[in-house]
Amino acid sequence: MKTKVKHESIEKLTELRSQFNEVYQDHGIEVVGHWSRIDKPTTTYTMTRYADEADYNEKVQKLKADERYIKLSAELQPIRKDFKVKKLTQV
Repeated sequence: MKTKVKHESIEKLTELRSQFNEVYQDHGIEVVGHWSRIDKPTTTYTMTRYADEADYNEKVQKLKADERYIKLSAELQPIRKDFKVKKLTQV
């Protein structure tokens, strides 16, 4: 996932990311890593791992129904300038 926020929102994004990670952990979603570039601190990347497509679909469906996830997503929306998801698969 690639997220861009307003410069004044970097600290808020860091707070939210910590809370999102707790929700991911509760749903068995492995966060492989999180980083941002030094020259673009308003752009962050998060990589998660799933066993397979069925695991991804099941966990994401449960995640989207989680009240904490819904609340955090609502808090994130006003500070986000851009968001992209790219699925990588093992061959």
